[in-house]
Amino acid sequence: MVELVEILGILEEARRGEVKVKRKGVRKALCERGKGGGEREGRKKEGKRKRKKEGKERRKEGEKERREKREKRERKKKKKERPFPIAKKERKKERQAIWLFLAGSDGAKIGNCPFSQRLFMVLWLKGVTFNVTTVDTKRYPKLAANNPESNTAGLDVFAKFSAYIKNSNPSLNANLEKGLLKALKVLDIYLMTPQPEEVDENSAEDEGQSNRKFLDGNELTLADCNLLPKLHIVKVVCKKYRDFTIPEEFRGIHRYLKNAYAREEFSSTCPDDEEIELAYELVAKALK
Repeated sequence: MVELVEILGILEEARRGEVKVKRKGVRKALCERGKGGGEREGRKKEGKRKRKKEGKERRKEGEKERREKREKRERKKKKKERPFPIAKKERKKERQAIWLFLAGSDGAKIGNCPFSQRLFMVLWLKGVTFNVTTVDTKRYPKLAANNPESNTAGLDVFAKFSAYIKNSNPSLNANLEKGLLKALKVLDIYLMTPQPEEVDENSAEDEGQSNRKFLDGNELTLADCNLLPKLHIVKVVCKKYRDFTIPEEFRGIHRYLKNAYAREEFSSTCPDDEEIELAYELVAKALK
């Protein structure tokens, strides 16, 4: 009632020309007269700014979560649509048969490969039915990295991850997490540092940061085949059992994983996240 009387008074004064009421409204005129409206308006504006900021943060988190879910669905879809070539052959012949590919020197003999021989022996001892196919590696592209440093990049990430995820002592968790972050940072620095072939020796300008897709360049190599499966496990398991995600500031690692997931050779051979989580269910120790 008091405010209504004040408004009527302002309107009367405006009619007589004693007070100028602009288009911004009577409420603003009340504020200018010092009737206490200014404080209320200030609180409303502050609350509006706060709600707007919180809404923006929630939308940003929601977009990130939706993007991760979308990428996960796309990986699952690719695996369903594109089964392994080996699996196709098994379905046509015998489901229990396993096709074992060994590196051969002439395309016919069993080559000198201790890893293949180990698998050969284990399957034989277990009585598994399988076929052996030798492969002449000279007929296929070389996958070795051009830069030796690429073979050791990120070498200790998985070791730091294992120590971090197997720990059950809360007092040690912070230091172990720092150790993992340090190893990831070293990998990120390597991915952001230009390779020799990216540097223009005739240019006086600083080459800045690398934009290559993978460890050794824009094509996958044996170095990537060694690191990417482990890095994918680190990403999935840490999120599930420690609520830890690779920091966004490690732009080199995020670029690396994004390019890897875009390649069928990697995305189609990744197990479902649920399978990885299940495999680490007993390995990942709860903090007590």
